[in-house]
Amino acid sequence: MDHNKIDSWSSFDAFNEFKSLDYLRFQHNPLSKKISGNLMRQTAISRVSNLRMYNGSEVRFYERQDAEKLYVKRILLEHQNEETTVTIESLIPKLRDEHPRLEELFKKYGEPVGKVDKKNGKGNSMASSMMKVALMSNVPASCTVPVKQMRVPETMTVGALKLICQRRFKLDASSQALFYRDNTTQGHPLELDDDTKGVGFYGVKSGGEIIMEELNEERRKMAEKEKQLSAEAAAVAAEEAQAILL
Repeated sequence: MDHNKIDSWSSFDAFNEFKSLDYLRFQHNPLSKKISGNLMRQTAISRVSNLRMYNGSEVRFYERQDAEKLYVKRILLEHQNEETTVTIESLIPKLRDEHPRLEELFKKYGEPVGKVDKKNGKGNSMASSMMKVALMSNVPASCTVPVKQMRVPETMTVGALKLICQRRFKLDASSQALFYRDNTTQGHPLELDDDTKGVGFYGVKSGGEIIMEELNEERRKMAEKEKQLSAEAAAVAAEEAQAILL
């Protein structure tokens, strides 16, 4: 299915109707250009239950398990609100069309571990959602700065994490690209490409590594156009970063 015009997840979900489909190549489609390669792979595996090969690479048992659990967790994070406790079970009825496998995955894995209760605008398990990660730079000007081990909440935004990197590695946040790596990323770091998302959305967990790279000029200009934070969002990110650094 390379070089086609598939541009929505609703179209992509049709692949799951073919139960004998276990090999899929899906590149150079509008949909695959919207997100990073690793995130596309994780989501494709989660939405098509019988895939054993994706873009020429084997889908192993533990990769599928990790991808499906993270997929469910992302759905929960995307639908949290500040007034009530949100659970996957409560979301299933209204998300059947948008996420056809959600009920199946809920029965398989249950509620995501460490879900946040947003009732009254507060999490009820902040301690359990803190993760210890290694922060490092691959930029020539700062690659000799020692790796920093630090604890961050899974709700910390990528934008806030960039401000921490800015302070430590002296590279402006607008010029950074952050990547995440652990034993589930198959040796290919996952780009944290949305400044407004919490790091938990990307599956960041204790023991993982956050790697800072410098954007080239073309990507920097694109980032400035496409990812400008509002003044309010920037202020929130600064507060989050400061709270961790104190």
